[in-house]
Amino acid sequence: MFANNYAGMVPPEVLELIARRVRYYRIRADEHDDLQQQIVPLLMEFRYDPAISNGASETTAMTAVIDNQIKVHRRANRRHQRRIERMQTQVRESTTDATADLRLDLKNAMTQLSEQDRVICQHLAQGHTTTDIAQRLNCCRATVDHAVWRIRKTFEDTGLKIWIDPNYTPNHTKTEEE
Repeated sequence: MFANNYAGMVPPEVLELIARRVRYYRIRADEHDDLQQQIVPLLMEFRYDPAISNGASETTAMTAVIDNQIKVHRRANRRHQRRIERMQTQVRESTTDATADLRLDLKNAMTQLSEQDRVICQHLAQGHTTTDIAQRLNCCRATVDHAVWRIRKTFEDTGLKIWIDPNYTPNHTKTEEE
């Protein structure tokens, strides 16, 4: 099922537990390896403590860790899908020239970012959380949060607020009630 090889790092039954939980949540096959790569390091750091387990077995506690990561993964995928749908709606409502302008504005905004900010921006576009990005880049979350702030500012300055604000609509006008 998985192409990754964690022999000697985690027991085979842990890998089977991950595989069962991934199947249970009906995660697409092309996402299995990536998800396993996110979960295995967490389980390698996991230390079962019966004193704080509230009567749960070690397997139940590990299952909770696995399920939590799968849910984080699914939320990130849903956010990414909603972002794509918003952009597709905007593109459909735009003319071809406006779409070309949007691409140029996006390219311009990306060139204004540092290499690290571009990498963080790409991870965000894929739906990863700031905590996940910090772990992947081996930096602290505050570094990622500050980069997100810079990315937001750059996108707003370039007129690409739709890429960063899920509630933004380009033709929105304020009413007296607001």
